[in-house]
Amino acid sequence: MLKKASRPRSAFWAQVRGVRTLRSFQHREYRFLWTSTVLWSLGSWMQRIATAWLVLTITESPVFVALAYALYFMPSFVVALYAGTVADQVNRQKLMMAILGMNVAASLALTVLVMTDVAQLWSILFIVGIIGVGTAFKIPTSQTMAFDVVGPESVLNAVSLQSVGMRAVGVFGAVASGALIETVGMGYAFLAATMSYTLGLLMISLMRYKARSRPETRGPLAANILDGMRIFTRSRPLSIVLLMAVLAESFGLGALAMLPVLAAEGALGVGPDGLGIMQGAVGIGGGIAAITIASFSSVGRKGRLILIAFLCYGLATILIGQSNVFLLTVLLLCCFGLAQSTFDTMEIVILQQNVPDEMRGRAMGGWLVCVGVGPFGSLLLGYLTELFGVQRAVGLGGALIVAVGLILIVAASRVRAIE
Repeated sequence: MLKKASRPRSAFWAQVRGVRTLRSFQHREYRFLWTSTVLWSLGSWMQRIATAWLVLTITESPVFVALAYALYFMPSFVVALYAGTVADQVNRQKLMMAILGMNVAASLALTVLVMTDVAQLWSILFIVGIIGVGTAFKIPTSQTMAFDVVGPESVLNAVSLQSVGMRAVGVFGAVASGALIETVGMGYAFLAATMSYTLGLLMISLMRYKARSRPETRGPLAANILDGMRIFTRSRPLSIVLLMAVLAESFGLGALAMLPVLAAEGALGVGPDGLGIMQGAVGIGGGIAAITIASFSSVGRKGRLILIAFLCYGLATILIGQSNVFLLTVLLLCCFGLAQSTFDTMEIVILQQNVPDEMRGRAMGGWLVCVGVGPFGSLLLGYLTELFGVQRAVGLGGALIVAVGLILIVAASRVRAIE
């Protein structure tokens, strides 16, 4: 078992300990983990913006833009349960270092291809897919490490603070990526992302990490994966939460994959700078929600809150699709980010707090499978965009979320009862 964390030695961290919103920062290892997560998020935001604009420039196709965005998350559908099982059975710090090392190498390769002007569509998609595999391992491992470091009593605060950091740098990363593309070229946006990944790897290497429970005795891989799946099949509320995650990722975050199309001349006409601001607005709204949640010692009625956030998710998506005014779209994207952050935080906390310690990696892997389903929704929205236009496609996705949300608010009493 993990020994109780020692009291912070410095006066500064002693004061931080007394600030409820920042209480997870009293743990040295959490500070390193948080910094690594934020740097990884910064690199990811910058890279996604640059990739979307690069693919749009090369192909002028909404479907390929959606595919490029999807490949950052699509591998999760295939490998997330395996990744969660591995996270339950190996040294998580070493696993994280291997994951981030792979991301650094792949990102550097993409940077070189772009800066030497030899990048082709197939090579871009291939490397993005490799980074997506790293993401599928990184997320369940990182979330499980956070629980190990701070314990169940502070996991809500830890998850929220990670969300605050990720979304805050998302604002900077999205705007900076657009500015770099406009001023010095696409390659430097990819180079900045690579540097951010590298610093994140360094932070993980400095941790003195101990797991809260010892890794399980390794058994047959298939049996371990099936054990992870049974967590959800035996719990109807958790199964419903995963269904909501599938729809949110498919048609909520899927709408974000269409932002380059909205930003292009055919819709809002604001270019890569405007695209960066639009993506940054999502981060601002998400940061507001996350820091608000982090300020509470606990949140009751989590089930009701996640249902309301899910419904607002869909409403914001509909309105974004129908807006023809840039400033209004930015405001709506802030609201979208607020709903998204609330929903994501609540589903992670609900899953973490309702499974045994030794199964948390697999629980996060199961959730990440749902994230991996989401890109298929992005591809569908890309196809619908070519048929009906981007505004109708995004609006249809939002309408589906709203319809399911209304049904669940009425019918899903077990989810409403989650505390």
